[in-house]
Amino acid sequence: MTGNINTFKNLGFTGTDIRHIAVRVYPYAEVLNGKLVKAHRVYTGEGSGDFHAGNETNFIFASMDEGWVFHEFEMDGITWEGISIYPKDGDFTVAFSDQSRRAVILNDACNKLYSHRYQIVMRNVATGELATNDPVVDNGDQEHT
Repeated sequence: MTGNINTFKNLGFTGTDIRHIAVRVYPYAEVLNGKLVKAHRVYTGEGSGDFHAGNETNFIFASMDEGWVFHEFEMDGITWEGISIYPKDGDFTVAFSDQSRRAVILNDACNKLYSHRYQIVMRNVATGELATNDPVVDNGDQEHT
């Protein structure tokens, strides 16, 4: 893969891939204390929600629903800006695109190829309700350096 990246760079391009990911929040029913309750879930794309990259990639996650923004949250002693990524190997950064929190940019340097587990947390600006996704990782346990 590195040869392909170098070819693009030699032609004057950055070699960085940019991917736009539409994030939507839909009504969802879940069981709580034996009763069906109304909730919401975050959805990204089709299928399992996996994203694959073999070279440096900027994933731009954007909220398609004006009433929902990415929510800053803490997990395992780390503060995340809308999206958490594990394992935290230092090969990526996650940040809100601006103060509106309608988009998050995940930059994956792809110096190490891992299967990462990610989670998105969004907040309804009117009600404060939180919604999450936790996609299944179906891409195996690849790990390369």
